[in-house]
Amino acid sequence: MVLRWVEACVDRHDISCTPVATKDLEQVRFVDIEARKVVRYPGPDCEYVALSYVWGDVSQDHYTLGDTLNALPKTLEDALSFTKKLGKRYIWVDSLCIDQSDENDKTNQINRMWAIYRGAWITVIALSGTSANAGLSRISRPEDYCCESLDDTRSWAHKLTPSANPTEEGFVTWMLRQAGAGALRIPLDWPSRRLEHWGEKLNLYSYRSMRFPEDAIRAFNGVLQRLETIYPKGFFLGLPVEDFDWALLWRSQWPPVRRKGFPTWSWAGWKGPLFFGQPIDVKKTRRIATGLEISAVQSKRMKRIFAAKSDSAADGEGLRITIQNDPIDASAQTEPEEPDFQLANYPDAERDGYLFITAIVLQYPLDFSRPQRRIQRGGEYETFAFIVKDVQCLIRITSTDRCIPGHWLGDRWIIDQQEQSVWSLMLIARDHVRGFILHHLMLINVQEHSGIAERATVLELLVPLDELDILEEFQPQKRRLVLV
Repeated sequence: MVLRWVEACVDRHDISCTPVATKDLEQVRFVDIEARKVVRYPGPDCEYVALSYVWGDVSQDHYTLGDTLNALPKTLEDALSFTKKLGKRYIWVDSLCIDQSDENDKTNQINRMWAIYRGAWITVIALSGTSANAGLSRISRPEDYCCESLDDTRSWAHKLTPSANPTEEGFVTWMLRQAGAGALRIPLDWPSRRLEHWGEKLNLYSYRSMRFPEDAIRAFNGVLQRLETIYPKGFFLGLPVEDFDWALLWRSQWPPVRRKGFPTWSWAGWKGPLFFGQPIDVKKTRRIATGLEISAVQSKRMKRIFAAKSDSAADGEGLRITIQNDPIDASAQTEPEEPDFQLANYPDAERDGYLFITAIVLQYPLDFSRPQRRIQRGGEYETFAFIVKDVQCLIRITSTDRCIPGHWLGDRWIIDQQEQSVWSLMLIARDHVRGFILHHLMLINVQEHSGIAERATVLELLVPLDELDILEEFQPQKRRLVLV
Protein backbone atom coordinates (compact mmCIF):
# COMPACT_ATOMS: atom_id res chain seq x y z
CA MET A 1 0.00 0.00 0.00
CA VAL A 2 2.77 2.46 0.94
CA LEU A 3 4.66 1.61 -2.24
CA ARG A 4 1.51 2.40 -4.23
CA TRP A 5 1.31 5.79 -2.47
CA VAL A 6 4.90 6.59 -3.40
CA GLU A 7 4.35 5.46 -7.00
CA ALA A 8 1.27 7.68 -7.23
CA CYS A 9 3.28 10.59 -5.86
CA VAL A 10 6.02 10.09 -8.46
CA ASP A 11 3.51 9.72 -11.31
CA ARG A 12 1.16 12.57 -10.47
CA HIS A 13 3.16 15.28 -8.74
CA ASP A 14 5.93 17.63 -9.75
CA ILE A 15 9.54 17.89 -8.63
CA SER A 16 8.51 19.31 -5.25
CA CYS A 17 7.79 15.74 -4.15
CA THR A 18 11.32 14.57 -4.96
CA PRO A 19 13.73 14.10 -2.01
CA VAL A 20 16.47 16.74 -1.96
CA ALA A 21 19.95 15.64 -0.83
CA THR A 22 21.81 18.65 0.56
CA LYS A 23 25.39 18.94 1.82
CA ASP A 24 24.04 18.96 5.39
CA LEU A 25 23.44 15.22 5.06
CA GLU A 26 27.19 14.61 4.80
CA GLN A 27 27.36 15.31 8.56
CA VAL A 28 24.43 13.00 9.41
CA ARG A 29 24.62 9.37 10.55
CA PHE A 30 22.19 6.62 9.59
CA VAL A 31 21.37 3.06 10.60
CA ASP A 32 22.30 0.25 8.20
CA ILE A 33 19.49 -2.17 8.98
CA GLU A 34 21.31 -5.16 7.43
CA ALA A 35 24.38 -4.71 9.64
CA ARG A 36 22.41 -3.08 12.50
CA LYS A 37 25.15 -0.48 12.75
CA VAL A 38 25.37 3.32 12.87
CA VAL A 39 27.09 4.40 9.64
CA ARG A 40 28.04 7.51 7.70
CA TYR A 41 25.75 8.98 5.07
CA PRO A 42 26.05 6.61 2.07
CA GLY A 43 25.76 9.43 -0.47
CA PRO A 44 23.20 11.33 -2.57
CA ASP A 45 21.94 8.18 -4.29
CA CYS A 46 20.84 6.70 -0.95
CA GLU A 47 17.08 6.33 -0.51
CA TYR A 48 16.52 6.30 3.22
CA VAL A 49 13.51 6.26 5.55
CA ALA A 50 13.12 8.74 8.43
CA LEU A 51 11.14 8.02 11.60
CA SER A 52 9.10 10.44 13.70
CA TYR A 53 7.80 9.03 16.98
CA VAL A 54 7.19 9.69 20.69
CA TRP A 55 10.06 8.97 23.09
CA GLY A 56 7.96 9.06 26.24
CA ASP A 57 9.63 7.85 29.44
CA VAL A 58 11.57 5.02 27.78
CA SER A 59 15.28 4.97 28.58
CA GLN A 60 17.38 4.42 25.45
CA ASP A 61 21.04 3.53 24.89
CA HIS A 62 23.46 6.06 23.40
CA TYR A 63 25.06 5.32 20.04
CA THR A 64 27.78 6.87 17.94
CA LEU A 65 29.45 6.10 14.61
CA GLY A 66 30.30 2.42 14.17
CA ASP A 67 28.26 1.16 17.13
CA THR A 68 26.20 -2.01 16.79
CA LEU A 69 22.59 -1.72 17.92
CA ASN A 70 21.33 -3.57 20.97
CA ALA A 71 17.71 -4.62 21.34
CA LEU A 72 15.60 -1.52 20.67
CA PRO A 73 12.23 -0.25 21.94
CA LYS A 74 9.32 -1.74 20.01
CA THR A 75 8.56 1.28 17.82
CA LEU A 76 12.16 1.43 16.62
CA GLU A 77 12.40 -2.31 15.95
CA ASP A 78 9.13 -2.07 14.00
CA ALA A 79 10.52 0.82 11.97
CA LEU A 80 13.60 -1.19 11.03
CA SER A 81 11.41 -4.13 9.99
CA PHE A 82 9.13 -1.85 7.98
CA THR A 83 12.10 -0.24 6.22
CA LYS A 84 13.30 -3.70 5.17
CA LYS A 85 9.84 -4.60 3.85
CA LEU A 86 9.92 -1.45 1.71
CA GLY A 87 13.17 -2.65 0.17
CA LYS A 88 15.33 0.06 1.72
CA ARG A 89 18.56 -0.44 3.65
CA TYR A 90 18.96 2.78 5.62
CA ILE A 91 16.87 4.58 8.21
CA TRP A 92 17.32 7.74 10.28
CA VAL A 93 16.10 7.69 13.90
CA ASP A 94 16.99 10.56 16.23
CA SER A 95 17.84 8.44 19.30
CA LEU A 96 20.11 6.16 17.26
CA CYS A 97 21.73 8.65 14.88
CA ILE A 98 22.33 11.49 17.34
CA ASP A 99 24.67 10.87 20.27
CA GLN A 100 22.35 11.82 23.12
CA SER A 101 25.27 12.03 25.56
CA ASP A 102 27.09 14.68 23.50
CA GLU A 103 25.56 18.18 23.67
CA ASN A 104 27.63 19.43 20.73
CA ASP A 105 26.50 16.55 18.57
CA LYS A 106 22.87 17.09 19.56
CA THR A 107 23.05 20.76 18.57
CA ASN A 108 24.86 19.98 15.33
CA GLN A 109 22.41 17.27 14.27
CA ILE A 110 19.22 19.03 15.38
CA ASN A 111 20.22 22.02 13.26
CA ARG A 112 20.15 19.66 10.28
CA MET A 113 16.68 18.29 11.05
CA TRP A 114 15.06 20.07 8.13
CA ALA A 115 17.65 18.64 5.69
CA ILE A 116 17.12 15.14 7.10
CA TYR A 117 13.36 15.12 6.55
CA ARG A 118 13.73 16.96 3.25
CA GLY A 119 16.08 14.27 1.92
CA ALA A 120 14.09 11.25 3.10
CA TRP A 121 12.53 8.88 0.56
CA ILE A 122 9.58 8.74 2.96
CA THR A 123 9.01 9.67 6.60
CA VAL A 124 7.25 7.14 8.82
CA ILE A 125 5.16 8.96 11.42
CA ALA A 126 4.10 6.94 14.45
CA LEU A 127 0.85 8.83 14.91
CA SER A 128 -0.22 7.08 18.10
CA GLY A 129 1.42 5.74 21.19
CA THR A 130 2.72 7.50 24.27
CA SER A 131 6.24 6.05 24.23
CA ALA A 132 8.88 4.34 22.12
CA ASN A 133 7.53 0.99 23.33
CA ALA A 134 4.12 1.49 21.71
CA GLY A 135 5.10 -0.15 18.42
CA LEU A 136 3.87 0.62 14.92
CA SER A 137 0.33 -0.13 13.86
CA ARG A 138 0.08 -3.18 11.58
CA ILE A 139 3.65 -4.20 12.35
CA SER A 140 3.59 -5.34 15.97
CA ARG A 141 0.09 -3.98 16.67
CA PRO A 142 -2.66 -5.49 14.46
CA GLU A 143 -5.06 -2.51 14.61
CA ASP A 144 -7.72 -2.08 11.98
CA TYR A 145 -6.45 1.38 11.01
CA CYS A 146 -2.98 2.53 10.09
CA CYS A 147 -3.75 6.20 10.54
CA GLU A 148 -4.48 7.35 14.07
CA SER A 149 -4.71 10.63 15.97
CA LEU A 150 -1.40 12.23 16.93
CA ASP A 151 -0.50 12.31 20.59
CA ASP A 152 -1.17 15.86 21.78
CA THR A 153 2.19 16.31 23.51
CA ARG A 154 4.56 15.81 20.59
CA SER A 155 6.90 18.63 19.57
CA TRP A 156 9.07 17.26 16.79
CA ALA A 157 6.16 16.39 14.48
CA HIS A 158 3.69 19.08 15.54
CA LYS A 159 3.11 20.31 11.99
CA LEU A 160 1.53 16.98 11.06
CA THR A 161 -1.31 17.03 13.58
CA PRO A 162 -4.52 16.12 11.71
CA SER A 163 -7.68 18.04 12.32
CA ALA A 164 -9.52 14.75 12.17
CA ASN A 165 -8.56 11.09 11.88
CA PRO A 166 -7.83 10.49 8.19
CA THR A 167 -8.93 7.14 6.82
CA GLU A 168 -6.40 4.81 5.24
CA GLU A 169 -7.66 5.61 1.74
CA GLY A 170 -7.82 9.33 2.38
CA PHE A 171 -4.46 9.81 4.11
CA VAL A 172 -2.50 10.99 1.08
CA THR A 173 -5.35 13.29 0.10
CA TRP A 174 -5.37 14.70 3.65
CA MET A 175 -1.58 15.28 3.61
CA LEU A 176 -1.76 17.15 0.32
CA ARG A 177 -4.65 19.24 1.57
CA GLN A 178 -2.64 20.13 4.68
CA ALA A 179 0.68 20.95 3.04
CA GLY A 180 0.29 20.86 -0.73
CA ALA A 181 2.18 18.78 -3.24
CA GLY A 182 5.54 17.88 -1.80
CA ALA A 183 4.25 18.21 1.78
CA LEU A 184 7.16 19.57 3.86
CA ARG A 185 9.26 20.32 0.79
CA ILE A 186 6.99 22.82 -0.94
CA PRO A 187 8.12 26.48 -0.80
CA LEU A 188 5.83 28.72 1.22
CA ASP A 189 3.46 30.98 -0.66
CA TRP A 190 2.42 34.50 0.32
CA PRO A 191 5.59 35.93 1.89
CA SER A 192 3.50 39.00 2.74
CA ARG A 193 1.77 36.75 5.30
CA ARG A 194 5.00 35.45 6.76
CA LEU A 195 4.15 36.53 10.31
CA GLU A 196 1.02 34.41 10.12
CA HIS A 197 3.02 31.41 8.86
CA TRP A 198 5.44 31.70 11.78
CA GLY A 199 2.73 32.34 14.36
CA GLU A 200 0.53 29.42 13.35
CA LYS A 201 3.47 27.05 13.71
CA LEU A 202 4.37 28.54 17.10
CA ASN A 203 0.78 28.08 18.25
CA LEU A 204 0.76 24.39 17.30
CA TYR A 205 4.24 23.81 18.70
CA SER A 206 3.44 25.40 22.07
CA TYR A 207 0.90 22.69 22.88
CA ARG A 208 3.65 20.08 22.85
CA SER A 209 6.09 19.16 25.57
CA MET A 210 9.79 18.39 25.33
CA ARG A 211 11.59 15.56 27.05
CA PHE A 212 14.52 17.93 27.63
CA PRO A 213 13.68 21.60 28.40
CA GLU A 214 16.82 22.81 26.61
CA ASP A 215 15.36 21.42 23.36
CA ALA A 216 12.60 24.07 23.33
CA ILE A 217 14.38 26.11 20.66
CA ARG A 218 16.27 23.24 19.03
CA ALA A 219 13.12 21.35 18.14
CA PHE A 220 11.55 24.46 16.61
CA ASN A 221 14.64 25.15 14.49
CA GLY A 222 13.53 22.52 11.99
CA VAL A 223 10.37 24.53 11.45
CA LEU A 224 12.27 27.81 11.23
CA GLN A 225 14.50 26.43 8.48
CA ARG A 226 11.39 26.10 6.35
CA LEU A 227 10.66 29.80 6.87
CA GLU A 228 14.11 31.12 5.95
CA THR A 229 13.01 31.84 2.38
CA ILE A 230 10.51 34.43 3.66
CA TYR A 231 12.58 35.57 6.67
CA PRO A 232 16.02 36.05 5.09
CA LYS A 233 17.43 37.84 8.17
CA GLY A 234 16.77 34.73 10.21
CA PHE A 235 15.65 34.29 13.81
CA PHE A 236 16.87 35.21 17.27
CA LEU A 237 15.92 32.77 20.03
CA GLY A 238 12.99 31.56 17.94
CA LEU A 239 11.63 35.01 16.95
CA PRO A 240 11.81 36.32 13.34
CA VAL A 241 14.12 39.33 13.08
CA GLU A 242 12.06 41.23 10.49
CA ASP A 243 8.91 41.03 12.65
CA PHE A 244 10.58 41.02 16.04
CA ASP A 245 8.16 43.55 17.53
CA TRP A 246 5.06 41.48 16.79
CA ALA A 247 6.86 38.27 17.72
CA LEU A 248 7.47 39.68 21.22
CA LEU A 249 3.70 39.95 21.68
CA TRP A 250 2.96 36.25 22.09
CA ARG A 251 0.44 35.61 24.85
CA SER A 252 -0.47 32.62 26.97
CA GLN A 253 -3.84 30.94 26.78
CA TRP A 254 -3.51 29.88 30.42
CA PRO A 255 -1.10 31.01 33.16
CA PRO A 256 2.21 29.55 31.90
CA VAL A 257 4.91 27.71 33.82
CA ARG A 258 8.44 29.12 33.68
CA ARG A 259 11.00 27.12 31.69
CA LYS A 260 14.55 27.67 32.92
CA GLY A 261 17.40 28.48 30.59
CA PHE A 262 15.60 31.06 28.44
CA PRO A 263 14.81 34.76 28.91
CA THR A 264 11.37 35.91 30.04
CA TRP A 265 10.70 37.72 26.75
CA SER A 266 11.00 34.58 24.61
CA TRP A 267 8.13 32.12 24.24
CA ALA A 268 10.74 29.38 24.82
CA GLY A 269 11.02 30.56 28.43
CA TRP A 270 7.49 29.36 29.23
CA LYS A 271 5.52 26.13 29.08
CA GLY A 272 1.93 26.17 27.91
CA PRO A 273 -0.18 26.93 24.83
CA LEU A 274 0.46 30.32 23.21
CA PHE A 275 -1.02 32.66 20.63
CA PHE A 276 1.15 34.92 18.50
CA GLY A 277 0.78 38.68 18.28
CA GLN A 278 -0.33 40.20 14.99
CA PRO A 279 -1.68 43.46 13.54
CA ILE A 280 -5.23 43.97 12.33
CA ASP A 281 -3.98 43.37 8.79
CA VAL A 282 -1.21 40.77 8.90
CA LYS A 283 0.20 42.12 5.61
CA LYS A 284 0.65 45.64 7.08
CA THR A 285 2.86 45.10 10.09
CA ARG A 286 4.24 48.59 10.70
CA ARG A 287 1.76 51.32 9.75
CA ILE A 288 2.28 53.51 12.84
CA ALA A 289 5.81 54.29 14.02
CA THR A 290 6.84 53.47 17.60
CA GLY A 291 10.55 54.34 17.69
CA LEU A 292 11.33 50.85 19.04
CA GLU A 293 14.99 49.78 18.73
CA ILE A 294 16.33 46.41 19.86
CA SER A 295 19.92 45.18 20.05
CA ALA A 296 21.48 41.93 21.25
CA VAL A 297 24.98 40.59 21.81
CA GLN A 298 26.30 38.29 19.11
CA SER A 299 29.92 37.10 18.91
CA LYS A 300 30.75 39.40 21.86
CA ARG A 301 29.55 42.51 20.02
CA MET A 302 26.32 44.44 20.40
CA LYS A 303 24.31 44.33 17.20
CA ARG A 304 21.04 46.02 16.37
CA ILE A 305 18.57 43.34 15.31
CA PHE A 306 15.41 45.43 14.92
CA ALA A 307 14.32 49.05 14.48
CA ALA A 308 10.84 50.46 13.79
CA LYS A 309 11.45 54.10 12.96
CA SER A 310 9.15 56.57 11.25
CA ASP A 311 11.56 57.00 8.33
CA SER A 312 11.64 53.28 7.45
CA ALA A 313 9.66 51.96 4.51
CA ALA A 314 6.13 50.81 5.22
CA ASP A 315 5.63 47.04 5.11
CA GLY A 316 3.03 45.46 2.91
CA GLU A 317 0.52 47.43 0.90
CA GLY A 318 -1.18 50.71 1.78
CA LEU A 319 -0.03 53.98 3.29
CA ARG A 320 1.55 54.56 6.68
CA ILE A 321 -0.75 56.27 9.18
CA THR A 322 0.51 59.65 10.45
CA ILE A 323 -1.03 61.05 13.64
CA GLN A 324 -0.99 64.76 14.45
CA ASN A 325 -0.27 65.98 18.00
CA ASP A 326 0.66 62.50 19.16
CA PRO A 327 2.28 62.36 22.64
CA ILE A 328 3.91 59.03 21.75
CA ASP A 329 5.54 60.43 18.63
CA ALA A 330 6.66 63.53 20.54
CA SER A 331 8.32 61.33 23.19
CA ALA A 332 10.03 59.28 20.48
CA GLN A 333 11.84 62.41 19.32
CA THR A 334 13.51 62.92 22.71
CA GLU A 335 16.65 61.30 24.14
CA PRO A 336 16.43 58.79 27.00
CA GLU A 337 17.70 59.89 30.40
CA GLU A 338 19.63 56.64 30.80
CA PRO A 339 23.21 56.59 29.38
CA ASP A 340 24.19 54.44 26.41
CA PHE A 341 24.43 50.72 27.11
CA GLN A 342 27.87 49.59 28.26
CA LEU A 343 28.38 45.96 27.32
CA ALA A 344 31.03 45.50 30.01
CA ASN A 345 28.28 45.89 32.63
CA TYR A 346 26.47 42.80 31.30
CA PRO A 347 29.01 39.94 31.04
CA ASP A 348 26.26 37.29 30.69
CA ALA A 349 24.28 39.14 28.03
CA GLU A 350 25.12 36.86 25.10
CA ARG A 351 24.75 33.61 27.02
CA ASP A 352 21.42 34.60 28.60
CA GLY A 353 19.85 36.35 25.61
CA TYR A 354 19.56 39.91 26.94
CA LEU A 355 17.76 42.45 24.76
CA PHE A 356 19.00 46.05 24.87
CA ILE A 357 15.90 48.11 24.14
CA THR A 358 15.15 51.76 23.50
CA ALA A 359 11.39 52.22 23.68
CA ILE A 360 8.53 54.38 24.90
CA VAL A 361 7.40 53.35 28.38
CA LEU A 362 4.02 54.37 29.83
CA GLN A 363 3.29 54.66 33.56
CA TYR A 364 -0.30 54.38 34.73
CA PRO A 365 -2.45 52.65 37.40
CA LEU A 366 -4.77 50.67 35.10
CA ASP A 367 -8.36 50.15 36.23
CA PHE A 368 -9.75 46.61 35.99
CA SER A 369 -13.02 47.25 37.86
CA ARG A 370 -15.35 47.28 34.82
CA PRO A 371 -15.21 44.11 32.71
CA GLN A 372 -17.41 44.40 29.64
CA ARG A 373 -18.40 40.73 29.48
CA ARG A 374 -17.69 37.57 31.37
CA ILE A 375 -15.08 35.36 29.68
CA GLN A 376 -13.20 32.59 31.38
CA ARG A 377 -12.02 30.51 28.46
CA GLY A 378 -8.30 30.46 27.85
CA GLY A 379 -6.94 32.48 24.95
CA GLU A 380 -9.92 34.83 24.60
CA TYR A 381 -9.78 38.53 25.39
CA GLU A 382 -11.58 40.19 28.27
CA THR A 383 -12.21 43.91 27.76
CA PHE A 384 -12.15 46.41 30.63
CA ALA A 385 -13.43 49.99 30.29
CA PHE A 386 -11.93 52.86 32.29
CA ILE A 387 -12.08 56.65 32.19
CA VAL A 388 -9.15 59.04 31.67
CA LYS A 389 -10.07 62.76 31.82
CA ASP A 390 -13.68 62.01 30.83
CA VAL A 391 -12.56 59.87 27.89
CA GLN A 392 -13.46 56.18 27.86
CA CYS A 393 -10.54 53.91 27.05
CA LEU A 394 -10.36 50.13 26.87
CA ILE A 395 -7.95 47.44 28.04
CA ARG A 396 -7.87 44.06 26.31
CA ILE A 397 -6.07 41.21 28.01
CA THR A 398 -6.33 37.42 27.98
CA SER A 399 -9.18 36.55 30.32
CA THR A 400 -7.15 34.02 32.30
CA ASP A 401 -4.07 36.23 32.68
CA ARG A 402 -2.63 35.98 36.18
CA CYS A 403 -1.81 39.72 36.22
CA ILE A 404 -5.49 40.72 36.26
CA PRO A 405 -6.18 41.96 39.84
CA GLY A 406 -9.67 40.48 40.10
CA HIS A 407 -11.87 37.41 39.66
CA TRP A 408 -15.46 36.33 39.09
CA LEU A 409 -17.51 35.18 42.08
CA GLY A 410 -20.69 33.81 40.59
CA ASP A 411 -22.04 36.67 38.50
CA ARG A 412 -20.07 39.34 40.35
CA TRP A 413 -16.66 40.72 39.45
CA ILE A 414 -14.49 41.08 42.55
CA ILE A 415 -11.40 43.31 42.61
CA ASP A 416 -8.67 41.87 44.78
CA GLN A 417 -8.00 43.94 47.87
CA GLN A 418 -4.69 45.60 47.20
CA GLU A 419 -3.34 49.06 46.54
CA GLN A 420 -3.73 50.23 42.98
CA SER A 421 -0.17 50.19 41.64
CA VAL A 422 1.37 52.02 38.72
CA TRP A 423 2.07 49.71 35.80
CA SER A 424 5.22 50.05 33.66
CA LEU A 425 4.13 49.38 30.09
CA MET A 426 6.60 49.16 27.21
CA LEU A 427 5.15 50.13 23.83
CA ILE A 428 5.89 47.41 21.30
CA ALA A 429 3.53 48.15 18.39
CA ARG A 430 0.55 50.33 17.39
CA ASP A 431 -2.37 49.83 15.03
CA HIS A 432 -5.61 51.48 13.98
CA VAL A 433 -9.04 49.89 14.40
CA ARG A 434 -12.54 51.44 14.15
CA GLY A 435 -11.69 54.94 15.40
CA PHE A 436 -9.21 53.75 18.05
CA ILE A 437 -5.44 53.63 18.17
CA LEU A 438 -4.51 50.20 19.48
CA HIS A 439 -1.35 50.15 21.63
CA HIS A 440 0.29 46.76 22.07
CA LEU A 441 2.06 46.89 25.41
CA MET A 442 4.34 44.63 27.41
CA LEU A 443 3.92 44.84 31.17
CA ILE A 444 7.42 44.79 32.65
CA ASN A 445 8.87 44.55 36.13
CA VAL A 446 11.77 47.01 36.26
CA GLN A 447 14.66 47.26 38.69
CA GLU A 448 14.96 51.04 38.55
CA HIS A 449 18.52 51.18 39.90
CA SER A 450 19.86 48.91 37.13
CA GLY A 451 17.39 49.26 34.26
CA ILE A 452 16.98 45.47 34.18
CA ALA A 453 13.43 44.42 33.24
CA GLU A 454 11.51 41.16 33.02
CA ARG A 455 8.41 40.43 30.98
CA ALA A 456 5.23 39.91 33.00
CA THR A 457 2.54 39.78 30.29
CA VAL A 458 1.16 41.65 27.29
CA LEU A 459 -2.05 43.63 26.88
CA GLU A 460 -3.70 46.13 24.56
CA LEU A 461 -4.72 49.74 25.28
CA LEU A 462 -7.34 51.31 23.01
CA VAL A 463 -7.58 55.11 22.96
CA PRO A 464 -9.99 57.08 20.71
CA LEU A 465 -8.12 58.48 17.72
CA ASP A 466 -9.46 61.99 18.26
CA GLU A 467 -8.57 61.96 21.98
CA LEU A 468 -4.94 60.87 21.85
CA ASP A 469 -3.82 63.87 23.88
CA ILE A 470 -4.95 62.00 27.01
CA LEU A 471 -1.87 59.82 26.57
CA GLU A 472 -0.04 62.61 28.37
CA GLU A 473 -1.66 61.18 31.52
CA PHE A 474 0.31 57.97 30.92
CA GLN A 475 3.61 59.87 31.19
CA PRO A 476 5.19 58.49 28.00
CA GLN A 477 8.96 58.52 28.28
CA LYS A 478 11.69 57.23 26.01
CA ARG A 479 13.88 54.86 27.98
CA ARG A 480 16.79 52.45 27.69
CA LEU A 481 16.09 49.10 29.35
CA VAL A 482 17.66 45.66 29.37
CA LEU A 483 15.04 42.93 28.95
CA VAL A 484 16.15 39.61 30.43
